[in-house]
Amino acid sequence: QIYICQSMRFGFTLLLALGVLLPAANANPKVSPVVECVGQDPDGSYFAWFGYDNRDTVPVTIPTGSGSTAGGAYSNRFTSGGALGQPTVFLPGRQQYVFRISLSGGNTWVLRRPGAGQSTAAVGSNASSASCPYERSGADLSLAVTISDPAPEVGDIVTAQVTVSNAGPQTPRNVTVGASGIPTGVTLLSSSATSGSTSGTTWTVGSWGLGPNVSQTLTLELRVDSPGSFSIPFQILSSSIIDPDSQPGNASGTEDDEVSVAISQSTTSSGNNGGLESDGRLATLLARRSVERTRQRAEAARLGLATAPLVPLASSPARRSAQGSLDLASVLPTTAPGGLTGYVTTPEDLLRVTNATAILSADYLQDDGDRAGAVLALLTPAGEVYDHTKAICDRVTGSRLESVRRIEVAGADFVLLHVSRPDGTVDYAISLVASPSGPGGSYLVDSRFRSDEYQLAATGDGDVLNVQAWAATPDLAVALAERVLDSLSDQVEIDFRNRGIDAPALPDVYARSGSVEPGALALDLVNTTGQTVALTLQGSVAATEEGDRTSFSHTLTVPASGLQTRVPLANAFDIDLDLSALGAISDRLYLADGAWTYTSGDASDDLAFSVEAGGIEASDGVRPVERSARLAGTAREWAGLFRVLLPGERAVDLSAYDALAFEGRGTGRVQVVIEQAGDEGVFAWADLSENAETHVLPFDAFQTPSGERSFTGEGVSLVSFYSYTEGGAPAPFEMDLRGVRFEAARAVSTEPELPEALALSVAPNPSRGAARLVLALAEAEAVTVEVIDILGRRVAVVAQGESLSAGEHSLALPSDLAAGAYVVNVRTRTEARAIPITRL
Repeated sequence: QIYICQSMRFGFTLLLALGVLLPAANANPKVSPVVECVGQDPDGSYFAWFGYDNRDTVPVTIPTGSGSTAGGAYSNRFTSGGALGQPTVFLPGRQQYVFRISLSGGNTWVLRRPGAGQSTAAVGSNASSASCPYERSGADLSLAVTISDPAPEVGDIVTAQVTVSNAGPQTPRNVTVGASGIPTGVTLLSSSATSGSTSGTTWTVGSWGLGPNVSQTLTLELRVDSPGSFSIPFQILSSSIIDPDSQPGNASGTEDDEVSVAISQSTTSSGNNGGLESDGRLATLLARRSVERTRQRAEAARLGLATAPLVPLASSPARRSAQGSLDLASVLPTTAPGGLTGYVTTPEDLLRVTNATAILSADYLQDDGDRAGAVLALLTPAGEVYDHTKAICDRVTGSRLESVRRIEVAGADFVLLHVSRPDGTVDYAISLVASPSGPGGSYLVDSRFRSDEYQLAATGDGDVLNVQAWAATPDLAVALAERVLDSLSDQVEIDFRNRGIDAPALPDVYARSGSVEPGALALDLVNTTGQTVALTLQGSVAATEEGDRTSFSHTLTVPASGLQTRVPLANAFDIDLDLSALGAISDRLYLADGAWTYTSGDASDDLAFSVEAGGIEASDGVRPVERSARLAGTAREWAGLFRVLLPGERAVDLSAYDALAFEGRGTGRVQVVIEQAGDEGVFAWADLSENAETHVLPFDAFQTPSGERSFTGEGVSLVSFYSYTEGGAPAPFEMDLRGVRFEAARAVSTEPELPEALALSVAPNPSRGAARLVLALAEAEAVTVEVIDILGRRVAVVAQGESLSAGEHSLALPSDLAAGAYVVNVRTRTEARAIPITRL
């Protein structure tokens, strides 16, 4: 049927061809597109809403594009206006307002399923309209999720509830909510709903509709079968009435009709480890804090002091480190969703090294002691933002910034970071700043990716509140931030800058991770634009901890798939730089080597500390400790030189070496201490003289305070050199250490070592393109390698019974895999192994 409609208001002709059937093998196809309405935007342009009618009793899949199958030709595409967002799965019944397009001439949606005739819905090139009422009313659908245990152990059963709500004003029918499947490592035990029907992860609320201000809930029981972090994204797939602020089925994380059931078998990091400022001194500050905390632990162990018990935030008599115009104790929630209890973990050592005037932090623990979330709150003076962002300071300590996106909290847009840490913990982090906004004591809340993007009111009088909330799952991070904002609003009136046109901007290109390596700056860059970007790296670099900073500039071309690169950088201790693309918000990155630092037993000691660039180069059997250090002066009890091997107290496995060596000059006997993460240190002695000498200390020369000699090099975080004085009177000393290194003196076999069993690894993992599987065989085998998706389907065969010799082999994995999680299965005659991979 063809309808000719006359628009009385505009005087233009609108041609709507509804369900026009063209000759084909089947004259009555069961899936037909429909034009629902045509409307006019405020700028004068026109748009149309398309829907479809599926008269079959089962969902029908019609791929996007054109081609042929054994059943005949198929097609699902717009002939004009683009194909972005076209559905490929058509649910039974009439589904209205599926796809909205801007009119750009003749716009036709063509559908042809295999073995069936073609049908079209078209809007004429001279289309106009008097109204499209669903643009002004419709439904307001949204999803929310709660999880009983966001950080479970393997084998635990987790209850997740997905709630769909309608804020009205109209009542949609056949609202369908679903996920694409359950990821490997999680088993769906059951699903039930307060209304409608369920089938696995697909839920139809009910044909009678979801009325205004009504909510219904889907309950899932999930079992965690293996370690890892898992995400099950749910979205509203279809609805009979348009939702003006969300488009069903388009998988857009910025809309309120999509949520994720996020489960992390990992815990999250503690509030006691966060908060150092990032002003070019970060690596040295991290080293100072590491040394101080290591000494405090050692002293407590020497005195036999037990670890102080955790104090609940609700009952702590000293919940604040300082007073200000805001009460931090009332800002932090005492409990969190899921029965989590907040315990005080305030890192009071930040007060000595940052611009914070008051600090309070809490970890939110489950009954079994696992940490599920944390909040760090700080006050800074009027007009000052706390000079720290979690993105900068976590990456310098080896973490990866997996994603940056916006998320809605309390009706405003906040920046959400996904950070994976070297120790296996996962942080979904939200940062905010609340600053005085004028007379009357009101505060303006804001959230930005970079600290220098915040705009504080010039008329504000009072402390600035800086909050970082993070958790093992995004929903718990949102819940913590919401409770902070609720508590803040009980003290002062608040408003939000971060919404509407002032929503926080996100970087077009950012660094997933990076490191300062001998002779180079290593970067893993993420490009979010979908097109090649010209990137400028510009900042400053220092050759030593105490050295002057010099300018640095470098240009890169970053393809849409991202870039892993090494930028030449000679003699660098640290680098502070901006990553900027033309006309876009930039990322700021600070990277550094582990730092040399010093201290002594008396604050009145006269000390002179210096570091020189250079040193020996890395080679087989030698791991250098970069730069040379000297400490001299007078000390009453002791003085120490310290080298933190990596920022953030990260442990280094040195079991491939068997000695610590250095060229030393100075006075008297020096105690050399190697600190192991989570364990007591081991020590040995070296005698210095006024002439430089080479000292080689075998690992078996190191002993514990109790006299045990079992050090093998695992988990080393800190190397210390102590000079002691006698009698309590100031005495001169000197330690001048050069070429500090770890050496492997043992003989190395030239025969390749074969594995005892099938060994697998994939690199890079995650990847955006090419990745390789490395497998090692104990003997010659016929090998089959397959790639399996999360639904258990075989999507690629890498090797089919291929004969491989004993030893190591490298096989290319498919580079055209879609983004998602997969498993690589490897089978031999005697063994089968699997390794999970992620394609970004």
